[in-house]
Amino acid sequence: MAFDRDYFNLIGPSGGRGPRQWSYIVMNSVDAITDVDDDDYFLEVADEVRAGDGIHVCCVATGTRDNPTTNTSVSDVIVVEAVGAKDGGTATVTTFDTAKPIA
Repeated sequence: MAFDRDYFNLIGPSGGRGPRQWSYIVMNSVDAITDVDDDDYFLEVADEVRAGDGIHVCCVATGTRDNPTTNTSVSDVIVVEAVGAKDGGTATVTTFDTAKPIA
C-alpha cells in the first residue's frame, strides 16, 4: 500500500537542528514493516524529514488506523537520506531495530 500522509505526524521537537521524532500508523494486514522501510516509501514527506530523524511505526492489528483496538508491534525506522522533490526526490530509510511485539 502507498504511504498515507494523514497518519504521519511530528512528535517533536519542532525547532532546532537536531534529529526529530515522527510517528506513522499502518494496518498490519496492509503494510508490513518490510514495505514501510523500502526506499522511497516516505518520498511524499522527503521535504519534511531529514537524515537522522526517527520514525516510530505502529502496526495496528485490529480496528482501524483511527480507532485501533490492538497493535502488534512498534518498529523504529531511521531516515538515512532525504532529498526533496525539487532536488530529484529520494527518501531512504533503514530499520533501526527489529519490530518489537507489544505484550
